[in-house]
Amino acid sequence: MKIGYAKTLTGKLDSVTQETFIDQYAVEKFYVDKISSTSLDAPRLTDMLKSVREGDTVIVNAFSEVAYNVRVFLKIVEQLELKKVTFISIRENLDTSTSIGKFAVSILTELKQIEHENLLERQRIGIEQAKHRCTSCLLYTSPSPRDRSVS
Repeated sequence: MKIGYAKTLTGKLDSVTQETFIDQYAVEKFYVDKISSTSLDAPRLTDMLKSVREGDTVIVNAFSEVAYNVRVFLKIVEQLELKKVTFISIRENLDTSTSIGKFAVSILTELKQIEHENLLERQRIGIEQAKHRCTSCLLYTSPSPRDRSVS
């Protein structure tokens, strides 16, 4: 089954998006979440991830409709791969059923790992620099009331 997923301001697909899904990709079922500036919840995405079966294809307009960062995106793609579900992103022209699509996902995975390792390295360097700076620091303590006596 071909399944479409989208995030919209209204919680409903606009006619252009729906036509693209139906005409170009023959999508049979839609899951649509309403975008909220106050929440990252995507209950329809969760429903879709639970309902997909081996052989299904999930089609989205863009990565950003599925996840707010690469880490979350890769986690979702991994869930789909475990269920043997193909993922297609129209804007990025990514199809995980192709060797190029699988290669693109592997590159994203490696970039995420490099980013994580760089973050840990910068954190370690920052901690070392802070320790070095503070070895000669004196801690400030406020004077006690006895020390403030007027002569």
